[in-house]
Amino acid sequence: MIKSLGFTLLVCCLQFQAKIHAQATVIRYEASYNQPVILHSWVTAKGSTCSDLTIQASNDLIQFYEIFRYAGICGSTDEELSYSWSQTNADPGQWYFRIVENGTIYSDTLAVTVFNQTQQLQVFPNPTQRLSKILLPNNWNPKEVLYYLYAPDGRRFSPKIDNQSEPVLDVSSLTDGIYLLCVQRGEDTFNTRLLVQNQ
Repeated sequence: MIKSLGFTLLVCCLQFQAKIHAQATVIRYEASYNQPVILHSWVTAKGSTCSDLTIQASNDLIQFYEIFRYAGICGSTDEELSYSWSQTNADPGQWYFRIVENGTIYSDTLAVTVFNQTQQLQVFPNPTQRLSKILLPNNWNPKEVLYYLYAPDGRRFSPKIDNQSEPVLDVSSLTDGIYLLCVQRGEDTFNTRLLVQNQ
């Protein structure tokens, strides 16, 4: 009886060590739509792994299927590593993505809206020196829209919008740099980069 108990403990220990070796290496995963692609990016932690990473997609939050595989490279690293993949074939609609390593889900499920041609938002001119006009999707009521700008240092603020019915973004008070413009209506969100060149 003591021998069988010892054997059981040895098996448990081996399983525990195997889990440590195959633990998650993904520490961050993001997905965003910048027409015409969905940009997937992820960061892996320091350590060693031989696991494949896969990105799974769903349009109903029930059935997920693999859309991308990054083959595992056996080895170790002393620093975090960043990766990205551009998806060019997503149909219009609401999509959900998650990243999986070695059969285990290692990210939150992310929602991304892909607009069709009549729903695409446009900002012009871009680059801009003072004013940029925002052309909203045809089915959006401008009075229901929220606008946010993310500065190069990550700060979020509400930009100055002139003429709400035909929105014009005033960037004359901003310093030069690349900003992320986030335009939101309900659950629909559109993000686009805006290059400000006032100097």
